[in-house]
Amino acid sequence: MSNNAEPKDMDFKRAYEKGSGRGVMERFRKDPLTGLGITGWCGIVAYGIYSFKNSKKSAAYHVIETRLYAQAFVLGAISVGVGYRLVVNDLIPRWFPKKEVEA
Repeated sequence: MSNNAEPKDMDFKRAYEKGSGRGVMERFRKDPLTGLGITGWCGIVAYGIYSFKNSKKSAAYHVIETRLYAQAFVLGAISVGVGYRLVVNDLIPRWFPKKEVEA
């Protein structure tokens, strides 16, 4: 091992100094629909658990129905995010190109 080589534990120290929550918050700032999808999923699952005690359906049916709603919400959030990125990054620049101003 040469003198200039860093020990492997330096990567763990850098990750610890950066903080684990900062990466998640940066991701939510970069793409807010990720947070919307996770929050909606948690809300639907919490509602499913809450409504389980008042449900007259079988437990298996109730779990399947809750999972279906949660997956549909997340898939909808992903679809909206992809559609938004497509329009903003691809279609608008193609339809309305920026005109260069001559000085």
